[in-house]
Amino acid sequence: VYQRCVGIPQQGLEETWREYEVFERELSEPLSQALLQEQLPRMQHARQVFLERRQYATSPPAQQQPRLAIPPDNTINEANLISKWKTRVAYERANPERLQPTALGARVRYVYKEAVGLF
Repeated sequence: VYQRCVGIPQQGLEETWREYEVFERELSEPLSQALLQEQLPRMQHARQVFLERRQYATSPPAQQQPRLAIPPDNTINEANLISKWKTRVAYERANPERLQPTALGARVRYVYKEAVGLF
């Protein structure tokens, strides 16, 4: 479970990695070195993707909480928000996690649903 978890971009990844190191070292010190070296690149990549994704994260302003759909206002703020979402969708479509095609499609659909739910 730890090996799968350290490869997923998420908050608290460093803490999970430390727990995984302790777990492996408790079982076998020589074997743990090999396993940790094998999993380290996956964890580093997941951390990098998490930090990049956080840059693209867009949170709705306080006044734009879930509501009924209204026609667009074509304001500068609205255009900026749409631009941010387009950038985020483009980032996810670039497949930073190196997902399989089906998982990538699900991830991109999730981002589109988030964007549509905002407007």
